[in-house]
Amino acid sequence: MMAPTQGGDQPYLKHLNRAHVLHLLRTHPGLSRAELAAHSGLTKVTVGSLVTGLLDAGWLDEGGARPGATGRPGRELHLGETRHVLLGAEIGVLGARAVATTLRGTVLARAETRTPTTTPHAAAQTITRLCGQLLQDPATQGRELLGLGVALPGPVSPDGTRVLYAPNLGWDDVPFLELLRAAPDIPPTCPRRPSRWTTRPTPPRSARASCAPASRRSCWRTSAWAAASGPDSRP
Repeated sequence: MMAPTQGGDQPYLKHLNRAHVLHLLRTHPGLSRAELAAHSGLTKVTVGSLVTGLLDAGWLDEGGARPGATGRPGRELHLGETRHVLLGAEIGVLGARAVATTLRGTVLARAETRTPTTTPHAAAQTITRLCGQLLQDPATQGRELLGLGVALPGPVSPDGTRVLYAPNLGWDDVPFLELLRAAPDIPPTCPRRPSRWTTRPTPPRSARASCAPASRRSCWRTSAWAAASGPDSRP
């Protein structure tokens, strides 16, 4: 990524730079400030300012000094583990499941139901009920909720608001995002703004089957991370 030029919408450019720093640390955990500058194309001064703000807001954690470094040793940076929580959910033919994770994808709590999925309204209420259970779990208490990502067994519209077709469920052109936001069981702390919610097609069966319990965390993280990328969840 090239460093943005001066001028234009400065708050938006700052948001892009912050998002890029977070993305780099998600894919390359443990980078130092100098390494972030080298990878991002941003100046060290800009990276330093961004990192300070992200540390103060709990988006990042700072580790120890790099062993064996010459000169002033850099300190490892990682996505924060203690301030925020992300929710991910999946709707299937035979039930639904949901998970709460940290920014790094560490699973804090799980909830599921094995009741077969029927109507879109019932599925939306099931998801919000499961999310309510997750947010009542002691492991998520005191954390700031960033958003919810939902995986569905069918293609969704480009803006992520509608399920275009879910043949296994018998759904056709369903405004599922609106149903989620209007569900009566939605937890009070759950953001109702569309940009804080997202829907995604469920990965192909072959991909889901390859997610062993030890690696399923990354599958959930991919879905949940998208929920925090909207403009209303800017770090």
